[in-house]
Amino acid sequence: MRSLVLILTVIAAYLLLRGMPEGWHVILRVCLAVCSLVFGLAIWGKRRPAKSTIATPERTPRWPDFLSMGLAILVIEALFLLFFASAPEAAEDLARELDEKLHPGTYAPAAGTVNGPGKGRPLQTSGNWLWQNNGRRELGGSGKVRPSNRPEVYLWPDDPRLFRQREIYLRTFTLSNYQDGVWTALPEAPKSIPSENGRVQIAPDTADSLAYEIYHGPNTLGQSLAVTLPNLIQIETPSLRRIAPATYRLPPLPEDSSAYRYRARSAPRFFTPDLLPATSSFILNSEPIITELAATTSGTPGQRLNQVRELLDTRCEYSLEPGLDEKSDPLNEFLVAKKRGYCEHFATAAALLAREIGYPSRVAYGWSGGRYYEAPNMLVFRAKEAHAWTEVQVESGEWVIFDATPPDRGEGNATIAGSDEAPPVPDGFDLGLDDLHSDSLGLPPLAPLRNFAAAIGGTGILALIFSLFLKRPEKKDPSHRPGSGLLPPPLNYLTAFRRASAALDFPMPPGRTLRQHLIALRAEDQAPPFSEELLSYHYQITYGSKPRKKATEKKLLSQLKKWSRA
Repeated sequence: MRSLVLILTVIAAYLLLRGMPEGWHVILRVCLAVCSLVFGLAIWGKRRPAKSTIATPERTPRWPDFLSMGLAILVIEALFLLFFASAPEAAEDLARELDEKLHPGTYAPAAGTVNGPGKGRPLQTSGNWLWQNNGRRELGGSGKVRPSNRPEVYLWPDDPRLFRQREIYLRTFTLSNYQDGVWTALPEAPKSIPSENGRVQIAPDTADSLAYEIYHGPNTLGQSLAVTLPNLIQIETPSLRRIAPATYRLPPLPEDSSAYRYRARSAPRFFTPDLLPATSSFILNSEPIITELAATTSGTPGQRLNQVRELLDTRCEYSLEPGLDEKSDPLNEFLVAKKRGYCEHFATAAALLAREIGYPSRVAYGWSGGRYYEAPNMLVFRAKEAHAWTEVQVESGEWVIFDATPPDRGEGNATIAGSDEAPPVPDGFDLGLDDLHSDSLGLPPLAPLRNFAAAIGGTGILALIFSLFLKRPEKKDPSHRPGSGLLPPPLNYLTAFRRASAALDFPMPPGRTLRQHLIALRAEDQAPPFSEELLSYHYQITYGSKPRKKATEKKLLSQLKKWSRA
């Protein structure tokens, strides 16, 4: 029973330190976790009294002992807080690097990496994690995809209408041509778009357009692309160059800047069954499985395309470890053989099915979901929320979002942070939170908590070191016998009596008591005249309850000295 209680308390402490429940403050969770462990250890250590004699302390505990114990618990909790405030991100990166070194062949390209030259090298900052500068993206799926929890893009919306959408998408580029498991950009001559007063106008503004601000890092391995909501209308930047459909290259960063931050306006659109297809401009080249699946739909083109979501959701399973055979066609592996894959596989299948039904289509890459922090009015998109989805062109000529990836995929869904959760701010990144209502963040962010914990823990460690230097040295017993410090101090008068008896040629044998030796001395007429006084005092302090008296022992020592000389 005691062991079961200990196991349950350890599980409770683990769940608390893992961040559950989400609404509780980190300090409260750490304190409760420590209390849970202490309670479990206390119950586990409680057992029946031993039959043997239990050792007792030399003195009863006093208030300084309890004070030092409380301070020690506070220091331990502060060190716990410091560890769990600093370690998770570093531990996550270390675990991923170790797993990738141990299993180098099982990892598929994911957020934060590129293919081709320099494969697997992480980008120092965010943005454009799938863009390979040549507009080419291979449909993989033979290994693991393990995107990290690192923040990559920050968005500040001006209009609350943004949150009325079913999901929030950030797009960085699109690919339109698919052949033999490879997506490529539609060939297009790069075009520089002029800027007026620091603003680049892409399309006419509409009544339902949304204004927002974006922050992300540069692509340190190549071209940095604009990260915006779909259907970009306007962006504030000194210059902009269109290098593919809905794909725009940003100008180089100034020398005094380490990240991009710009305002933009977009009008994202979502597919509805009443939207008819535009005239197709793509070569079909349908594969047999695509034709077969498209034939299972019925109704108007919009109704048929709307059925594709349920068709793929029923047929295929979302997985970050699809385990597809890299030697076979990835689309056939996804739809026929393994029937599992991630967002890129669902987007590819949906795009080809849309073309079979009659809609021009392409695949868009970026992020979806995000985590919203109310106080700074900020959305944070992490590497794990990197996403690919389908876009189809409708009769009006607009490109609309058609996402066929199952909504319960776990990653990439929009979430809302708790009121006590501080937004993640990368080291060395200036997000300008002072200008974005950071005064209403409520509870202190993680950095001050970390500093507080470091101060408490450091003070405790210094106090421990200081106490070790101030500790008084223990008096050593001349006999050097183990455990001699636990014995009562020796009786000086008894030692003097043994020496005096030896001086008179009547040594006291080992194991003989004082009374027995005095009887032996009387038999030889050698007993000291103060025998009764010596024996009475010895028995009173040894077997009685009377305390020792320095004056009496001093008198006995003087008498024993004179007796030894007689």
